Amino acid sequence: KPSKPLHHTDRFSLSGENNPYYLAPLCKDHHTLAHSVDQKVFDHRQKNTQQANEGRLVYGFSRSNA
Repeated sequence: KPSKPLHHTDRFSLSGENNPYYLAPLCKDHHTLAHSVDQKVFDHRQKNTQQANEGRLVYGFSRSNA
């Protein structure tokens, strides 16, 4: 059988660990999907951090929406 890509459910770039508990075998399509979701979450957190640093974020909502 062909091997499946292993997805690190705990970001390898942050932890540097290959703990089997945090590895999930995924087909290529689902592995790509998992990383696209990771990127959207990362982008959202980056935006919130930037807004908080600029004083435009209060309790998770931008002041323009509050």
